[in-house]
Amino acid sequence: MPEVKRVRPGTALKPSVFSTPTSSDAASGAISIDAADFTRGHGGGALEWRTIPNLGRGPGAVTALPQGRPPTSQKDGVHLEYALEMPQARDATVQLHLLPTLNTSGDVDVRLGVSIDEGARQTLALRLIPSPDAPKVQEQRDWEKAVIDNDFVLEAKFPGLAAGAHRLKVWRLDDNMLLARIVVR
Repeated sequence: MPEVKRVRPGTALKPSVFSTPTSSDAASGAISIDAADFTRGHGGGALEWRTIPNLGRGPGAVTALPQGRPPTSQKDGVHLEYALEMPQARDATVQLHLLPTLNTSGDVDVRLGVSIDEGARQTLALRLIPSPDAPKVQEQRDWEKAVIDNDFVLEAKFPGLAAGAHRLKVWRLDDNMLLARIVVR
């Protein structure tokens, strides 16, 4: 088992590290953040955010543990915060790179939320269905591609985001979400 980094609720960590992993990201002005580089993790209801090193393509993936807990809501406050500096005002698209996982309660969706500053939370869903045979529906094709790529991207749009400092929040709604990277375009 790799080393697991425990983060206590309300613990401030080092500021997020911004990097652009590819020249095409740099050319587009995209900001890339490794999920493990969150500035603050907010737990609740016995849930704590943990980084699992070397899981995914970057330094590690982040998840709320222990697993097997019921869904949470925004009022439960279980979320990660990332410092975000926008060099100019623009419409922004936040891409959440997740590792392929399944809902352990038997539902199809693994839901999470994303918001910026005190704005409204957008709910996104990782909707994957394993395909033991040839895939018959899009969710099965998505599962196969996500497993091959070890990546599945969900997007949220934030029109008219002002230049300057912001707080990007990723909310735990359902169990078994593994966040690997965030890209803001």
